[in-house]
Amino acid sequence: MRIQDLASYWSEFTPFAQSSLQGTNPVIAGGLCLSLVGAWTERIWGLGCDSAGVPRENASSRFAALANDLPRIRTHQHLYRGRNDLVNAGLSRANQLDQYADIIGVHGATAGDDEMTHAALALKQMVIQVQAMAASLYAQVPTTTVHDHIIRLMFAYRLQIPQGRDYTLTGANHEVIKLAMSVVDTLFEKRTFWLITNGSHAIGAYRTAGMFHTDVYFYDPNYGEIRASGSNRAMILFGLLRLNQATSYKFYQLVRT
Repeated sequence: MRIQDLASYWSEFTPFAQSSLQGTNPVIAGGLCLSLVGAWTERIWGLGCDSAGVPRENASSRFAALANDLPRIRTHQHLYRGRNDLVNAGLSRANQLDQYADIIGVHGATAGDDEMTHAALALKQMVIQVQAMAASLYAQVPTTTVHDHIIRLMFAYRLQIPQGRDYTLTGANHEVIKLAMSVVDTLFEKRTFWLITNGSHAIGAYRTAGMFHTDVYFYDPNYGEIRASGSNRAMILFGLLRLNQATSYKFYQLVRT
């Protein structure tokens, strides 16, 4: 599937490619999508919308502003990825130490070797310390899950995820279209912003607040911004999910801090 295959479903499409902003920095070579979605949401929210919930700024101007804001966007993505890598490295080392401690503990117990048993207990204490060090990188949140990484990055854009406002969509391609229709009709309430991620890519969404009909704006940093109406909203969402080739997605509502 190509983005052009969705043309019959969109009301408006403004192209954008994050690859043009990444440059040669190896730290952000994997993309800026999560940070870009945060900046996109912040921009629409900051400039406001009219009485029908339509953004006052057009997509082209919005993208020009994102390009001008690139140093900040890169910095936030850099810090997000850096924290993520540090925590993963720490937890990986803790897991290795934990396994080694188990081996030594079994040997000490079997052989009646008190020295080995004490060494195993000491290693277990080191595991706890390493885990605590990793967790200390995220002192503002209780755990070190992907969810918490996202919370911290969105907070940099004055956004937060309300308690209980994150959902998972999982299914084969033929099932996702039905789920996408349900998401657009029930989950995407009027004047709400959403972050959609499969763990390696992120998409933004915003629903307007018209009395008789509403549009949904989708922002995929790999392709651009799409405005869709009526039943076409679900088809656009389904198409973007298929373009990113995953069967499990997390939806996070974003609100201002």
